[in-house]
Amino acid sequence: MENPKRTLEPRPVTFRCEWCGAESTEMRMPGPTPRYHTECKQPAQNSIAASRMRDMRQRKADQNPFAPKRPRGRPPGSIKNQAT
Repeated sequence: MENPKRTLEPRPVTFRCEWCGAESTEMRMPGPTPRYHTECKQPAQNSIAASRMRDMRQRKADQNPFAPKRPRGRPPGSIKNQAT
């Protein structure tokens, strides 16, 4: 029995860019509907990453620096056959 071959070709997809709000039609491979134009994708991702880092830095700044830290590493005596 021979394996059937499946060929996928780009198709026109019309969508509204979440970054600039413009509606356009682009040739895309089958899959989920794109969120951004090809030109808008990189600036949008950079802005989202910058906002995520800003939020993370703010959360870290709001933490109490004198709060007890979570212990790291293995607890003492957890390694079997430990040479003493």
